[in-house]
Amino acid sequence: MELRPDLRRLYTVLRNPEPYLPVMLELGFVPLQPIDVGGTTLHPVYLDFGPGSVDGWLAGLAARELGVDDTSLLDPQARELLIDGRRVPLTRIELALAELLLTRAGTVVSRQEILRTVWHTDHEGSNIIEAAIGSLRRKLGGEAQRLETVRGVGYRLRAG
Repeated sequence: MELRPDLRRLYTVLRNPEPYLPVMLELGFVPLQPIDVGGTTLHPVYLDFGPGSVDGWLAGLAARELGVDDTSLLDPQARELLIDGRRVPLTRIELALAELLLTRAGTVVSRQEILRTVWHTDHEGSNIIEAAIGSLRRKLGGEAQRLETVRGVGYRLRAG
């Protein structure tokens, strides 16, 4: 928890994943190819917390458990927004920004957090956030009003 919001992935290995696999898959762990180390087969797995780090991952788990699914707006594997039955392609930056705002839906995400999470910097000397937000709003089309500017603080994505 000390590494959040910068912790993105967690890797571990198991000798026998069978008893743990159903729960690990439910939590989002991805099995990798088994490896042989000195005659012992090890099963590596990893968990990608996403751009929201541990907080975003936990929020996603809670949302799934409660039956709340606002992430249907986004297909991260295809790097696309799903708007009115259409698939709208996203750049890498737009995807990271959309994932961050969706994992924190309903709460204000500060400019500093957006810079750290999406661009991995603390430098505020440009309008890169505004440009990316504008681009994301255009791609959101009829859903653009959900992406709100909170003056002097940051941005908030309202639940749909």
